[in-house]
Amino acid sequence: MYKLGGVIKVNGQYVEKRCSRCSEVKPASSFYKCSRPYGGGIRPECKVCNSQSKKAMYDPVKQRIKNLKYKYGISEAKYLELMDKQNSKCAICKGPPCYRDYLSVDHCHVTGQVRGLLCGLCNTALGKFKDNVNNLKTAIKYLGGNRD
Repeated sequence: MYKLGGVIKVNGQYVEKRCSRCSEVKPASSFYKCSRPYGGGIRPECKVCNSQSKKAMYDPVKQRIKNLKYKYGISEAKYLELMDKQNSKCAICKGPPCYRDYLSVDHCHVTGQVRGLLCGLCNTALGKFKDNVNNLKTAIKYLGGNRD
């Protein structure tokens, strides 16, 4: 066992370590493990500082814009064009976005073609019906009272 600058090692493993961000000496359990051989197999920053730095770097708006291109092949401008075309309302129920402050991109799971923008409820409903027109027709008949 040896102590160096507030860091304690026993048999090559850290018992305590100084965080590279907040400079506090904390137990080794306060650090995430990592695959690098140096540093005793634990990250240089403690779990609290690691979490804070990730939250500071994450921007949900930028992530959503990146997902538009990656998942649906459309730009932010195309999304905004669709929003404008639909008057910022769901293409099915004509209501405003629900759950979130934006509409979901609806697309064909076979071709990948973007069909429009939907509120969370309508988007989920289509998914539950597996985007199947026959299932939707049957549901319409059922709701209309024609249950044969």
